[in-house]
Amino acid sequence: MKKFVLLLLLFLSVTSLWNAKAQLTKIGGGIVLATGGRYLFNDFEYFNKSFGFNIRSEFDINKKLKIVPDFQLFLPNKFEYPNGGESKTTLLALNINANYILNPKKDFNFYLLGGLHLGGWNIKDSHEEAGGEIVDFNEFKFDYGVNAGGGFKFNINYRLIFFAEVKYTIAKTGQMVFSPGLIYDI
Repeated sequence: MKKFVLLLLLFLSVTSLWNAKAQLTKIGGGIVLATGGRYLFNDFEYFNKSFGFNIRSEFDINKKLKIVPDFQLFLPNKFEYPNGGESKTTLLALNINANYILNPKKDFNFYLLGGLHLGGWNIKDSHEEAGGEIVDFNEFKFDYGVNAGGGFKFNINYRLIFFAEVKYTIAKTGQMVFSPGLIYDI
């Protein structure tokens, strides 16, 4: 829990730093659907759940460039072992992306994105191996990488905007992530 709070504080700190040089213009969130996401630890494979939630903000640098930090929390993935016991894996992710608007029209935008990724894997495993060996640990591991992808957004009304983006996280635990949601123009 301490690490979750520290990660959230890091997200808020980065958000406030960008506010000093850029204009905070939008806040929002949505759902996250992912494929992949495999973490190898102590000769075992752990997977994240493919469904989660994200919150995000958007800072305007200029008409074509936006900085978009987002925080993602994936639902826990439980695995029941055949010999008894289970593992539970939860993934948190902090991304700071730059969105380059390809067509800076007011109501509909396509954009390319690229940025930094910091993932936190909370792994709890308690089971007995076939040979009788007991495995019991609770670890929090960090994974870092970069994001590359694209997306679009369009205005629903003068304040509410729908967005959808697809990105690939290039990291030890690489995965493809689809994020649709709503942002509010403040």
